[in-house]
Amino acid sequence: MIYARFTHEVNYEDFHSELDDYIRSHFENVQSGLQCDSWIWVIDGEDKVEIDTFYSHKHEVKSPNHNSLLVKRVIDIINKKYDLDILQTPEYEPHE
Repeated sequence: MIYARFTHEVNYEDFHSELDDYIRSHFENVQSGLQCDSWIWVIDGEDKVEIDTFYSHKHEVKSPNHNSLLVKRVIDIINKKYDLDILQTPEYEPHE
């Protein structure tokens, strides 16, 4: 499910390192990569939030867990520094 989208006009490849550093400064268990797409995973126990560009040219905040408290924390942290379009009703990803 997609919970939020970034609204910036910056190329995601140029933005990846900045966003990755910011996320890592707020969460302990973070995995990331930049290979054709940008992806950052925030993991807390069994809960995982994905911030990626797999189906968009802008980063999207996603979680497979419909009741994720982690996705709310991640969105709150990101929204303190960056503008997000927070979806009132989460959307299914194209591959779901």
